[in-house]
Amino acid sequence: MPDPAHVALRDLVRARETAKKDPLRARHRLLKFLLHQGRRAPEGTTACTGKYLKWVHEQRFEHGAHKPTVNDYIHEVARAAGRSERLERAIDVAVQNGRIVLHLPATCLHRNDWQIIARSLSAAPA
Repeated sequence: MPDPAHVALRDLVRARETAKKDPLRARHRLLKFLLHQGRRAPEGTTACTGKYLKWVHEQRFEHGAHKPTVNDYIHEVARAAGRSERLERAIDVAVQNGRIVLHLPATCLHRNDWQIIARSLSAAPA
């Protein structure tokens, strides 16, 4: 049976795994909204880079309700990215401060592979 520290760390890793999917979904919602409005980013612009977001902010819409809509999508992209970063830092702190021994393959530490960590946590002895 895992101890409470392992259970808490598992919960944190699961939250991070869920949060990792959110930025992609948020970017897709923004992109779909813009495409629905007939807006395509300039050639050579990669979605959700600084240049792309600057372009999005410069867009003018015929209807006033579209501006707060696009602002909300932009905010959601930033919030989603920040959430996974905060959870990754929390995992680092929990592992460093919690005296938790992770049974991980050596390659995991180099690749920063959180799925392997999550599997290791679920298989870790108490």
